[in-house]
Amino acid sequence: MKKKEIVDLILKRLNQPIKSFNDGNFKYYVISDLLPLKVANEIADKFPSEENLRKRDSLREYKRVGVDFEIYDPIMESITFAFHDSQVVKSIEKLTGFKKMIPDEHLYAGGLSSMSKNSFLNPHLDNSHNDDKTLYRALNLLYYVSKDWKIDYGGNLILFPNGIKSSSKTIHSKFNSLVLMETNNQSYHGVSKVINKSSRRCISNYYFSEVSTNGKNYNHVTSFFSFPKDSLVKRISLLLDRNSRQALSSVFKKIINHKNWHKR
Repeated sequence: MKKKEIVDLILKRLNQPIKSFNDGNFKYYVISDLLPLKVANEIADKFPSEENLRKRDSLREYKRVGVDFEIYDPIMESITFAFHDSQVVKSIEKLTGFKKMIPDEHLYAGGLSSMSKNSFLNPHLDNSHNDDKTLYRALNLLYYVSKDWKIDYGGNLILFPNGIKSSSKTIHSKFNSLVLMETNNQSYHGVSKVINKSSRRCISNYYFSEVSTNGKNYNHVTSFFSFPKDSLVKRISLLLDRNSRQALSSVFKKIINHKNWHKR
């Protein structure tokens, strides 16, 4: 299926009722049944195997990622970049109220991701800017493509609308659903550990803007925190990790910035 066809389908869904939430420090939206089931099934069936994705394994996260579209089925590139279409961007701007958003053509931390059993993503704040620090990160777009994914399989989006030390909210990584999440200096989120044998798969995109979504000025690296059940050792390790990376970011940018495995 061509990108233009997928764009038209996305636009049609964006014109229908959408669940929106504004119960804390950032807004988010849950869009169920984004695409017709036949199209969503095709995307799920053509999603690359984990052997064709790159492992990211650290104290902060465990998952596989990729943007090597030249070796994937063409529909994977079509669905990923459908969210970059100017009409889709304008429709999402209208929905969210965020203005002049810019899709990330380089897929800086975007693209495909797969999380198999025991994969996780610790609670964190996304880095505040793009790679050259000229634009604020404004919106995360997460499209889930694992068939029949049940909430008790794990691998669900965990949000902390009122702060990392407050109660969390679980967003089901439901098949064929799209989650839009405002990104600012208080948008703490993570992914719960996968306990199912099959993989939780997602297509991610990010929009940037010249101004932050909450009108504030801030600058921070991606900052990871612990889940409540994490060990004391891991909590301390993540504390040292985020503090040291933030302290060094302005002086040793070239040293601390990990190779962007997602970047095209």
